[in-house]
This record gives sequence, structure tokens and C-alpha cells, in this order.
Amino acid sequence: MFRSLIPSALVIFARNGMRLVLLDRTLLGIDYFFATSLPLLMQIIIWWSMPSSISGPSMIFYFAYAIALNRTNNGYSTIEDVSYSIVSGRIETALMKPVNYPLQKLAEFMGGSIVYLPLVIAPAIADFAFNPELSFSRFPVFLGMYLLLITLGQLVCFLISFLISLLTFRTGRTDLVLTIYLSCAAFFGGILLPPDLWPEGARVIMEWNPFAFTVASISQFAITKDFSQFWFALRGGAFYTVLLSLVCIPIWNRVSRQYTAIGG
Repeated sequence: MFRSLIPSALVIFARNGMRLVLLDRTLLGIDYFFATSLPLLMQIIIWWSMPSSISGPSMIFYFAYAIALNRTNNGYSTIEDVSYSIVSGRIETALMKPVNYPLQKLAEFMGGSIVYLPLVIAPAIADFAFNPELSFSRFPVFLGMYLLLITLGQLVCFLISFLISLLTFRTGRTDLVLTIYLSCAAFFGGILLPPDLWPEGARVIMEWNPFAFTVASISQFAITKDFSQFWFALRGGAFYTVLLSLVCIPIWNRVSRQYTAIGG
């Protein structure tokens, strides 16, 4: 009986995730305009002043894609919500529901991500519109490949966020786990600097770490439109989705069984 209810319940959780994002219109407006346009403007100013050998339109579009993807990767909210639920004891109510708690949070996360789809599609439309070498007849195929990588990236982002949030069981501090996530996402995700511009020794780490498959590898495919880059991002995203799932499941099962509510 409960199994038959799970798909419909997940849709409800996804809708709730969308509504939570849409209800906070001030934050949504900031995400769509200020938190996206201002960083992009700064990157344009910085890279436009660089020598043409390392900058140019492709670099600008890399950061347009990367900044939009970074706004979509809302792991911050997942960590904040899960951590607060652990500390306050509110998680006990969620554990009583027929749908597994990680699946609840995944559905909410993916639902919230749907709200940001126009933000990640906008750079793709601009890219095809301003590049005379690109034909819009190729756009549907590119968009399908692009959205597939984004979906995998969102799964990786959620799994990283959920895994980091479980540290709250040990530390009891939400600020610590949030700081860990934000620092790693900014540094390893390719938001500050594309992997190609790192020294040879560091490039392997910057290309193959899990955060790179939420932003950098997707952005690199988007600007190159190269199938080998798509295949690289697809394999990496799928690999980390499976690996992080295999890590998250036993850890969650263990800590949820041993859970004692801190909030009474």
C-alpha cells in the first residue's frame, strides 16, 4: 500500500519545494537578478581586460553558464533545512512518514530547481543568438543534452549537500556544515576559475572532484558543444551519483537508527 503511494507523495514534495521557492519572492528576485547579474558583470569586466589568448566571448559565456548553474544548485537550503531539523528534533516527525526522508528532501530539492530552469536556459539562448557559427536547428539537441547533464548535476549536488548535512548529527552546529559546503562549492565547482586555467598538477583534481560535475563540466560542454566533453560530464555525473548514493545510504541508515533528538 505504502509503495503505491510513494510516486504521488514524491510529486507532492516536489510541488512543495517549488512553492517554497516561489513564495519567497524577494529571495527569488535576488537570485534571478542581483545574485546572477552582478557576479556576471564583474566577470565580464575582469576577463574583458585580460589578453585575448585567455579571455574572449567563450570565457564570458563559461561564467554565464557557471553562475546560472551555481544559483540552481541550491544545496545551501537543503543543508540548512536538514541541519535545523536535526538540531531542533523536527526530523522525528519526518521519519514517521511513509516516504523515506532522503527521498522527501530529494523531491523538494528537485522541485525547487525547476523554478530556476529559465535561468540556466537563458545563457544557452543567448549563446546561440550571438554566435553566428551556431544554428538554432541544433538547439533542441543541445538543450536535451544540456538538461540531462543539469539533472545529473542536481543529483550530485543534492547528495553532496545531504551527506554534509549529516555532519550535524556529530557536531550539532548548522553554521559549520554550511561553511564547509559553501567553501567547497565555490573553490572546487569551477565558479572562481575554469579547470582549464589551473596548473597541470591541480587540473586533475579540479576536473574530477564531485563539485566540478555540478558546474564546471556542464559549463565546459555548453561552451564547446563537444560530444567528448558531454560524454566526460555524463560519465562523471553518473559515477558520482552512484558513488555518493552508496556512501549516503548506509550512513543515513546508521545515524537515523541511533538518532536521539537534541531538541527534546
